Amino acid sequence: MLASLREDVADRGGLDRTCSAPTATAPAPSEPLPAIWNMITKGVFYEDLGGDFHPRRNPDKTKQRALDQLKQMGYEVTLSPTQSAVAG
Repeated sequence: MLASLREDVADRGGLDRTCSAPTATAPAPSEPLPAIWNMITKGVFYEDLGGDFHPRRNPDKTKQRALDQLKQMGYEVTLSPTQSAVAG
């Protein structure tokens, strides 16, 4: 039965015949099981947090990572806050 199911899916273009690996048709969440669990238990649809979720969540860590990357490339960086950063 599994073999016939694979053939049906492969005929529709869902599997790559050379390695039988599923091909992605849409982006998937990075942690599918917690996302599925939350959708089932809370009765909500999946909501993508966005590509800037981690920088918004921890801006200091994002800033330090960028500084470290610039230092590794050989730059010396000095930062000073803007007026909007001081006020906010």
